[in-house]
Amino acid sequence: MISKQTMSIVWDYVQEHGEEQASENFDISLKSVRRYVQLYRKHFLDDKTPEVIEDKHGKVTVSSSNITNELDAREFAGVSREQYDTHRIDVNFRPDGTSQYKISFVPKKGASEVDPELYAKKFADHISGYKAPTFPTYPKRESNNLLTISISDWHHGKQVWGDEISGGGENWDIHESRDMFEKYISYAMYKVRNNPVDTILLEAHGDVLNVDNAYNTTLSGTQQSEDSRFIKTQWYMENMLTDAISALRSIANNVVLLIVPGNHDATRILMLGRYVEAFFRNDSGVSVMCDPSPRKRFVWGRTLLGYSHEEKGNVVQSMFTLWPADCARCQDLIMNTGHLHTRKEMETVLHYEQNVLVMQHPAMVPRDAWADGQGYSHVREGLIRVFDKDLGQTDEYIFKPHFVW
Repeated sequence: MISKQTMSIVWDYVQEHGEEQASENFDISLKSVRRYVQLYRKHFLDDKTPEVIEDKHGKVTVSSSNITNELDAREFAGVSREQYDTHRIDVNFRPDGTSQYKISFVPKKGASEVDPELYAKKFADHISGYKAPTFPTYPKRESNNLLTISISDWHHGKQVWGDEISGGGENWDIHESRDMFEKYISYAMYKVRNNPVDTILLEAHGDVLNVDNAYNTTLSGTQQSEDSRFIKTQWYMENMLTDAISALRSIANNVVLLIVPGNHDATRILMLGRYVEAFFRNDSGVSVMCDPSPRKRFVWGRTLLGYSHEEKGNVVQSMFTLWPADCARCQDLIMNTGHLHTRKEMETVLHYEQNVLVMQHPAMVPRDAWADGQGYSHVREGLIRVFDKDLGQTDEYIFKPHFVW
């Protein structure tokens, strides 16, 4: 949670120096600056004068801390019962004890000036002039390098309050998640700035999203602490991924999003993959591996990369059973997994089984109160690797949440 003092300091600085200077001064993203300003304006600035907003469809919204009921709102906005129905009443309670009422009215049927035929014509005109998104053409890069960026167990949407965790911890919501994701992708691009990359593989092997449905539960029905509504959380992650892929596309010939369903997002992560696939349908350099299989593979020269969200069953034997030809042809066999519930740990763990390197990936999400009480532990890190077709893995970078370079 952001304190009033922090929001106030940022607000004062923005009033004098502007948003960009504030971003540089406090070493936070421009999006974070705007968020602080928005929160301060919403919760602590005086709004005694009612505000009236009317949209193009005739909907009228009255908002103020000085409005306390529907009658006052109607009187101030000049909205009569004969022409308008009450649509929605929202009350926001603020940390300082005050409250804000927001009341919306919609025109009654027959009272609206909106012509359905005219609306249909405008929609038809919009469709006839619509053009599918196009993407720039990038120069071909000669390279044997594959860059992998792990986003397993990101748990976007999870609500974590650091103060509730023994020994203290970090907060986590959709804003912190997006800010950290942008820094993580920027760090990966920075580390390979001097080495050409042919392909970038985004490893989304499970629990990228925290809940699987609008009831804020996992696939099995376990209730989760979710920040904001299901649709808004999804929209944030869609933007995060498409922005990241657009940036990564500028330094690589190909970007591949590899998706494995997790126990928290078994259905929803597939929806996310289909959205990204549709968004980049006109860019031949972007592809999405999004079938519902719980095991995926990616071959790069001498290296076979297998993916599973958990170590359920014998994941090593699964490699030999599912992909025997690739196992026989490749020299380096690596099975990548996400969290391990049975060990109550989530950090980079390596061990060999039948000449297969089993690698559990770390997670960026902070500890939460429930997991902390159950004894679960993990190190907050991001895993970035570079593979050469002929040499195998050549580099590995670990991203720390507060890393500065």
